[in-house]
Amino acid sequence: MNNLKSFSSICNCCNHNIKTAYGFIWRKEGDTDLFDSVDDSCRKIAVYDICGNIIELFDDYIKASKKYHMRGTPILKCCRTKSTYRGYIFRFADEAYIPPKITRRKIVGISSEGSIVRYDSISDASKSLKCSYQTILNCLKKRNGCKRCGGYFWRYEDEYNEKENFSCRVGNKVNEYLMDMTFVQTHDSIVDAARYICKINGRNLHSVQGGISNCCRGVIKYSNNRIWRFSNTI
Repeated sequence: MNNLKSFSSICNCCNHNIKTAYGFIWRKEGDTDLFDSVDDSCRKIAVYDICGNIIELFDDYIKASKKYHMRGTPILKCCRTKSTYRGYIFRFADEAYIPPKITRRKIVGISSEGSIVRYDSISDASKSLKCSYQTILNCLKKRNGCKRCGGYFWRYEDEYNEKENFSCRVGNKVNEYLMDMTFVQTHDSIVDAARYICKINGRNLHSVQGGISNCCRGVIKYSNNRIWRFSNTI
């Protein structure tokens, strides 16, 4: 039992979970912080938020690792390399942390009918339209084939060209039916159909749009108490 306790203590010291074991500092062979860790282990550790405000202050990295249930080595590395670890910003308390400047680019949303909405940032657009931040970003960056989100094509304001034609990009027309397959009306696109439904029941545009799309593709039988079909498949 004593041998097991000794082994455990030495392992914890090697993994930076405790400072010393049996009066010695233990490190794995090849550990590059063998000498630096002696001084750094005594330095206070500060945890910051992204705005540069101190969340918590610890007497050493061991106490920080226990509080956040992390190994001590990555916390020390984070402090030395001025990086982050698991979403946290760890720094030596005697070294000031200066948060990076965040630039917010204004964006423009253009509907297929030509109406325009403007937002100060992607975050503002995402909150206002209740749609995915990442999808809007993908549209702006033209990633993963994303073209529209929340019923709009997206461009950065400084890249927006008023002469660019978006009206020709309207998707397949969609027929709306009651549950007994009684024809109701035809919508110019899935997005237009989703907007119409949202005006009636006030639901989230993104989820309604997904339901109509799945119904048109035969993934589900109906959506929002309606049956939906692409007009060119009837």
